[in-house]
Amino acid sequence: MKRVIKPEGKFNIALEEVPIPEPGPGEVRIKAACSLISRGSELGARYTREYAVSPDIMGYSMAGTVDALGEGVPHLDVGDRVVALAPHAQYVICPARPAAPQDQTRIMPMPSGLSFDQAPYYPLTAGAVTWVEVEQIQPHDTVVILGQGLVGSLILQVIKANGHGRVIAVDALDNRCTQAEEFGADVVIHAGKEDPVKSVKRLTNGMGADVVVYAVGGPAGPTAFEQGLDMLAIGGLIHLIGLYEDQPL
Repeated sequence: MKRVIKPEGKFNIALEEVPIPEPGPGEVRIKAACSLISRGSELGARYTREYAVSPDIMGYSMAGTVDALGEGVPHLDVGDRVVALAPHAQYVICPARPAAPQDQTRIMPMPSGLSFDQAPYYPLTAGAVTWVEVEQIQPHDTVVILGQGLVGSLILQVIKANGHGRVIAVDALDNRCTQAEEFGADVVIHAGKEDPVKSVKRLTNGMGADVVVYAVGGPAGPTAFEQGLDMLAIGGLIHLIGLYEDQPL
């Protein structure tokens, strides 16, 4: 089978031929149908580094079919369609259940009605639902989402589906701003054409946003974080979801 590897060298990505692994007790082997690449943790971080990266973490979320079972896996059958947090490979091994209660579940049955192309987004979508619940947005709140990449876009859609708050989406790319409008943002601010802080202050009569969701990564991270603090209302909540490296908060 083939799997993705990252040897030493910036952007040095390759396919490696290795034997198909066998599941041990409590493990599941999945034949991959679709594997999602993370723009942040992979394209923006691991792939851009000079050092080698373990193939075990060269992945994000994938969907496929249960191909083989180890002993002690009574709740799954060969042929089941599943979503898994797993490496980029034609066949992957996953624990059928978390090793400890605090550990993350790495394999889930595919929700009915989803295609293999759609299913890898399921864990992130579930995360967006959880993040919005944590924010406890009230009907009268103004919510600013900094960044309209995959995470920011999902959070926008969840908030609008809940029907709470006025949502202001901020991004510096034309296509993302257009997409935010299509997904129902009440206001879209193009950070490349106007000052987001001044615009949010103007839209809130100088009060600032009740909730700022920080969903930005990469080089723009430090600037976006400072803007998030500057546009936040007194007593407001800033929710850090995006990550950036090389500079401290």
